Amino acid sequence: MVSQTLNSLMRQTEAHSITASIDRDGGSISTTRMTGDRTSGLFAAQAGMGQLDFLTLLTTQLQYQDPLSPMENTDFVAQLAQFSQLESTTSMQQSMEEMAQRFGESMDLQTFNSQSTTNAAAVSLVGKEVRLRQNTFEHSRNDGPREFSAHIGERSNAILTIVNSDLEVVRTIRLEGKDDTNTVRFTWDGTDDRGQRVPSGTYNLMIEGQHDDESLYTFVEDFVTGIRYTNQGTMIRVSGVELPIGDILEVKHPSVSNGGSTSSSLSMGQALALIGFETRILREETIGYEPRPNGEVKFQIDLGGAPSTQVIVRDSAGREVHRQTVLATQLSSNGEFEMPTRSYSGSDRYTIEVSGNGARLFQSGTITGITNKNGVPIMVVQTANGRVEVDATKILSLTAPKNQEEDSENSA
Repeated sequence: MVSQTLNSLMRQTEAHSITASIDRDGGSISTTRMTGDRTSGLFAAQAGMGQLDFLTLLTTQLQYQDPLSPMENTDFVAQLAQFSQLESTTSMQQSMEEMAQRFGESMDLQTFNSQSTTNAAAVSLVGKEVRLRQNTFEHSRNDGPREFSAHIGERSNAILTIVNSDLEVVRTIRLEGKDDTNTVRFTWDGTDDRGQRVPSGTYNLMIEGQHDDESLYTFVEDFVTGIRYTNQGTMIRVSGVELPIGDILEVKHPSVSNGGSTSSSLSMGQALALIGFETRILREETIGYEPRPNGEVKFQIDLGGAPSTQVIVRDSAGREVHRQTVLATQLSSNGEFEMPTRSYSGSDRYTIEVSGNGARLFQSGTITGITNKNGVPIMVVQTANGRVEVDATKILSLTAPKNQEEDSENSA
């Protein structure tokens, strides 16, 4: 007779026995008894007992049951129920494994698509001015003084610490004297608080309270000069250092700097990024016109933030024949001003210029191409008066194409 329940058979260490009874020659009974546990010998468990194992066990029980004491119906029904439960569990496990596999494949696809999108977007950053958070930097013992920038928000001052890779504070610096953008520029000479030069290695920049105040951070701000793809993600090269693309705090379109002129040292990569931008370029020469009955001459004026300027008319001999005050309110949205063409003292040719308050004549257009002259990028600008070639020093302002502005607003 074989009579063991599924639960007892599944126990791993409990000692148990099995008894077999056989009827010989119509009367004699021979009994054999074997004892062991589930870890060795006859009773060693097989890994991953499945439906076939369970069914084999059940049919074996039926085959060797004692005809004088057959298996109870309740035991048989219970084991059938256990078999049904095992089958359901197995099916559920297979379904979960398939679901997990498909979910993993979906996540891999999303990760791939996301990385591809990030890589494609990163290329467009070349030539753009960006601000990236800079929490760490590499220092060499032979380096000279290093400049850093810190944003301290509405505070008048803050405390910054330079921490080594062992989380030891090597230098404490008081940040004060911020500019109108709440930024403090400071220099570190590579020494600790005792004046000793610190060893080469990786160092961290930490502003006291920055974990509770998002307006406190150290950063680097410059034009993006390159992109590098790594296993850790996309890296942006700015000011000679590489930082993760995820550390970008702000992206700016190339803009005018001091006095309204961009740097003449604009790189070819930066210049190429300007193609398609609307621009205002300095018009250094005066505007000439000939009087026409009921005619008007149109020109554009950049007041440089002043409320007004003086427009001067000169005759062909260079003598001033007319002077007029032009107010900012008299200019159109694109800085255009219209003046009637008049003849003074019988001259047939006149010139117009502006004077005072930093006002300048300009013409607007679109950058349609870039040429290279002696290593200097020259921008080709299409204006209402024709094609003009200028270097970066003649640019007064830049405006991104409308589609780029919409993309920036959508991403924000």
